[in-house]
Amino acid sequence: MGSQDVRVLIAEDDEDIRVLIERTFSYVGAQVTTVGNGADALAALATVDPHCLILDLRMPDVDGMEVLGSMRSAGSTVPAVMLTASVESEIEVDALEAGAFAVVRKPFQTRALLTVVARAIRSEAPDLPLPERFATATQL
Repeated sequence: MGSQDVRVLIAEDDEDIRVLIERTFSYVGAQVTTVGNGADALAALATVDPHCLILDLRMPDVDGMEVLGSMRSAGSTVPAVMLTASVESEIEVDALEAGAFAVVRKPFQTRALLTVVARAIRSEAPDLPLPERFATATQL
């Protein structure tokens, strides 16, 4: 893994969704690390040093809002793209107020998720080159 590789950390408890996201981002050339819960997400943040975190809002034990709060309290500026199946708009507002870059509703289009993540990465690391497939998929 080179220093210029785009690194994405995915924290999603639904294995099917986690695998779909992992395959999507691997296909476009990102280095992907996946975890199935919030506690593992917090541990992985330190070792993976991701350019973006894709984080499910509702997970057992440590949920996405707790992960987001912990990382922001620790001073982390890693952009977090939150995933939710909830239709409650208040959850989206709460996540954004807590420091999420964006909230993406499930089910989502993979191209839309790629674009949001690319914009999140650009917000924090504007000079980081996106892999060709990633840039083409998002037209960035």
